[in-house]
Amino acid sequence: MTDNYKYFTSENGPSLEEVLANREKRISKIRFLEQKYPENPVLCFKLNIPGKEKTNASVFRIFEIGIEDIKSVLDTNDILFEKEEDLVTGPEFYLVISIDPFLLKRKMTDLEENSYFGRLFDIDILYKGQNIDRKILGKGPRKCFLCDNDAKVCARSRKHSVDEMIRWIEKMIDESGGLNER
Repeated sequence: MTDNYKYFTSENGPSLEEVLANREKRISKIRFLEQKYPENPVLCFKLNIPGKEKTNASVFRIFEIGIEDIKSVLDTNDILFEKEEDLVTGPEFYLVISIDPFLLKRKMTDLEENSYFGRLFDIDILYKGQNIDRKILGKGPRKCFLCDNDAKVCARSRKHSVDEMIRWIEKMIDESGGLNER
């Protein structure tokens, strides 16, 4: 990044090796939770933050807002396990809850689509070794931050620059009234 940004100012970010190693660790954590709680869905929450910088005060605050949003639509009495981790590759949150996995996916998809910072949320629901996909609910693919097209298509084709996406996130933060106000 450059110092042209208000909230994203650091060049520090995870290496490709760290990202790949963390992906393997995340899969192992999810498999462990699935084995420990075989009758319950596992929720894994991360943020979609473009660029190299994955950890800063703004990222952590948006992440905390995401956890608050997630818990606000659940019966917290049904939570069997939860853990938050602050990693160089970005924060992660794991939750196991006693709820129908498809209902949980529907609630999380609604958050991703309707919460103020929902476009930045990456909430996966895993149940019995399967990722509960949006398609199962009859939902279309996730939308791009900038153009409302399929996010995966834009990402693969690199349709938008990291600079454009970071500026969109910073504008979103500013228009929210600031992260300290929420």
